Amino acid sequence: MLKRILCTSIVFLLSFSAACTGTDEALSNIDGENIEISVSDGTNDIEIKVEKIDDTDKNEDENSTENSDDIKGEANNPEKPNIDDFKIDDISGEFIVLKATVVRKGPSTDFDKLGQLAVNDVVEVVGVCENGWYKFKFDEGEGYANQKFFEDKAVFDKEQEEIKRQEEEKKKAEEEEKRKAEEAKKAEEAKKAEEEARKQAEEQNAADTADISNLSFVQQVVALCNEQRAAVGLGPLTEDGTLDERAGIRANEIAVVFDHTRPDGSSCFSVLDGVPWTAVGENIAAGQRTPQEVVDCWMNSQGHRDNILNPSFNKIGVGYAEGGNYGTNWVQLFTN
Repeated sequence: MLKRILCTSIVFLLSFSAACTGTDEALSNIDGENIEISVSDGTNDIEIKVEKIDDTDKNEDENSTENSDDIKGEANNPEKPNIDDFKIDDISGEFIVLKATVVRKGPSTDFDKLGQLAVNDVVEVVGVCENGWYKFKFDEGEGYANQKFFEDKAVFDKEQEEIKRQEEEKKKAEEEEKRKAEEAKKAEEAKKAEEEARKQAEEQNAADTADISNLSFVQQVVALCNEQRAAVGLGPLTEDGTLDERAGIRANEIAVVFDHTRPDGSSCFSVLDGVPWTAVGENIAAGQRTPQEVVDCWMNSQGHRDNILNPSFNKIGVGYAEGGNYGTNWVQLFTN
């Protein structure tokens, strides 16, 4: 490249000299080593000096490159580390692996691999290096790995027990909360059911009362007596037309003489002459204004109550008449 530049310069200068009239050219000291050119146009002088490159320097540069390659090659092949270069203190304990890691022959990544430890593996550590690597028993020998991948097994087990205890407590708390929620739900459902039952009972009672109020006095007394029998598990009494007729006769009689003996002195049951029966009974009352009052009065009297709730009776007749000393007169006749 230098030779090419040199030639170009010479041509340029020679051309320049030829173009100038009265120009003197002088070439001197051309010895193969150095070239000197002087040009003059009478006014300005131009001097160019070119020195030849020494081949000896080039050879030295090539040798330097070779030496550099040799040094680089040595750096790419460092000397293997020696365990004796590391200070290792003796310790003893079981450690658990927290994260999978490579096992090496020495306490750094410069040592060759021996194998690998998996998560939850347990190793017996016998030493700790100054750089934070553990030495432990491995495959009937010894291996090394960074201590950041391990935790003392006793500490780990204690932590796991605490985690388990907290999880169990949380589970118990959730179960207790669930149980209380279910109990509250059941209580609410029971309350709603009770309220619904009460409402239905009130509606039924209102309906029964309305039904009874629409019946005649005789029919109301029969219905109320059957409610009392049903409450103790007895079957209903059947209203009998003949018994109603005979009870009506007796109601008019007690308006004259309030007694189980008839005004003519005969037994009250003589009114049933011609009516077959093997069991018979009579209840009388006076002064009550409604069927409910008279039935309540009879139920509060033991003898009258026994007749109403007598399981031997299955027929009833009721009589009602106004007049006499008490204004109202009530009679019940029972047969089988």
